[in-house]
Parts: sequence; structure tokens; C-alpha cells
Amino acid sequence: MAVMGRPATQGRPAGLGRPAGLSRPAGLALNVAAVLGLLCVAVAAVAMLTGMRIIIFSTGSMAPTTPAGSLAVTLPIAAPDIAVGDVISAPRAGDGALVTHRVVSIDHATGLWLVSMRGDANKASDAAPYDVTDGAQRLVWSAPGVGAAIAQVRSPWILVATLALLGLIAIPSRRRAHRHRAGRREAADLRTAVSPATPAAAAPEPGPAGR
Repeated sequence: MAVMGRPATQGRPAGLGRPAGLSRPAGLALNVAAVLGLLCVAVAAVAMLTGMRIIIFSTGSMAPTTPAGSLAVTLPIAAPDIAVGDVISAPRAGDGALVTHRVVSIDHATGLWLVSMRGDANKASDAAPYDVTDGAQRLVWSAPGVGAAIAQVRSPWILVATLALLGLIAIPSRRRAHRHRAGRREAADLRTAVSPATPAAAAPEPGPAGR
């Protein structure tokens, strides 16, 4: 009696088995965004715990050591710990604007801690002393040019261009995922159409009659 063999396995259309998802450029862009996001969260946490501040030099008064466009990190410092030669950020008398210059003299004879400061690129000291009785921020690190780059990133035009680029990257990825799902459905329909019906179990043939 002939035995019906199993139907041949149908080949899968090209592309099946490959996981649907983002393209390589889109995945790379999202990974970079995630890393930058985590970095921002870490910096914010450190700033909250230590009082750290990040400033961008908009003028060249501290050139050549810290030229315009530099990114700098400052940490809190108590008035008694300030020394001549330190670069600190202190509020300016009158408008309270923070000025970051180098300390050239300290006076605390009146009970207040007053410092005179001068920019490295300036020939004269600032017009009025700064009251740092409640403390100030001391510069501990700087990187020329980094602040200017960050300022450009914060520009609304750069933000619009970045969003547009991410959109262009995501469109092909969505199309690829759609084609992948359509291919899976077509393959499933093809297997259903070519699969033979399950044959009924054959009845056993009677053996020879007993004597």
C-alpha cells in the first residue's frame, strides 16, 4: 500500500526571518540620542549634589586662557577659601549679573568679603569690587570652543534640522517594517493554499481466517 509522503516545505520569500525594526542609521541616531539623554541626566544629578554650574563665555575678556565660546565648569567656594589668582563667578553690584574674572585683591577688613577682579585680556581691574561674603563659584575646568558648539545646537534652526533628519530616517524604516509584515502574511497564505488535507486513517486489512 502506497504511503503518502509529507509535502515539500515551501521556501520562504526573501527577507522573512529578518527582524522588523529601525534601519541602521535610525538605530544609531536613537542610540546617540539615548546616550546624550543619560549624560544630561547624570550632569543634572551631579549639579544638584555638588552645586556645580556650567557657563559659556560670551566675551573674550578672559582670553587667551579662556577665550570667547569656551565651556566652563564652576563649583561653590566659601569666601575664606578664595585666593588671589582664582577665577571666580561673582554677582556684579547693581544688576547682579554674574561676572567671571580673576581675583587680583581681597579685602575683608570691614567684615564683608570684597574682591577686586580683572579679566586676563583687560588692562584695568573691574570698576567696582564684588561682594562674595556669601560665597562664589570657582572655575575648575574649561574647554575652548565647546560652548560655542553647544550654543549652536540650542539654536531653533538646528533643532528643526535635527527633527527633520530624524523624520527622514524613520520613514524608510516604517516602509521596511510594513513590507516585512506584508511578506509574512503572503507567506502564510501561500502555505495555507498548498498544504494538502490530512488523509483519513486507513482501516486495517483483515488477516487470514482461523481454522
